[in-house]
Amino acid sequence: MKERFRFFKGFMFLILFLPMVVNSAECTTFNDIGGNQYESEILVASNNGWISCKDNFSPSKNTNRIEALKMALLAGGHNVPDSTEQCFDDVSTDSWQNKYACYGLKNGLFLVDRDNFNPADDINFAEASKLILRSMTNESYDETSNPWYKKYIDKMSLYEFNDNESSNLHRDYFIHILTEIKDKPNKQPAVEEPSISSANVSPSSVVIGDNITVTANLSKSLPSGYSIKVNYETSNSS
Repeated sequence: MKERFRFFKGFMFLILFLPMVVNSAECTTFNDIGGNQYESEILVASNNGWISCKDNFSPSKNTNRIEALKMALLAGGHNVPDSTEQCFDDVSTDSWQNKYACYGLKNGLFLVDRDNFNPADDINFAEASKLILRSMTNESYDETSNPWYKKYIDKMSLYEFNDNESSNLHRDYFIHILTEIKDKPNKQPAVEEPSISSANVSPSSVVIGDNITVTANLSKSLPSGYSIKVNYETSNSS
């Protein structure tokens, strides 16, 4: 009888303890995102490892440069190797930030014209656009336009992100941007096909076998590689 009680007691402990172990493996909520418009996206980001699971997410806090870099790289599926190289004077080699800073530098993910990375500085929309698009899309972007960020801003507008280039980005909004681009990483603008606004046929009366000339006025220029197909019908004169 005594041995039975020990077994029963041990079994009950296992039942009570098991849910605690299972629940601790996932981050299902933060204390400060209830009712946030991006709550579901923040939870997806957490469960995918883009952000760490903590008590508070601080959704209205501005995203800084190192946070933005880490989140964009992880959301983009990059395998960031450890690095013992010191790439910036203000990021030590024993910091968790170092491998991300070095990887970002070597892959041209941000503008670098200084010895310091300034990881705690707020990132603005222009910098974030370059970082996100280069991390998460397969397109190439040159910076020969004036200003340098024009093509990044133009691309972001396709996703309906039209922030001012100098705007700071709250952490919840930054997650929202990552999620949108993750879903459609290579979104392209809709192509408006030209239409024929008017057409003239010469001669106006032909018989089978005659050559005809069609002159058409288009609503816009034909893109490279496009051609117009003209269908016509014949009819007998009464």
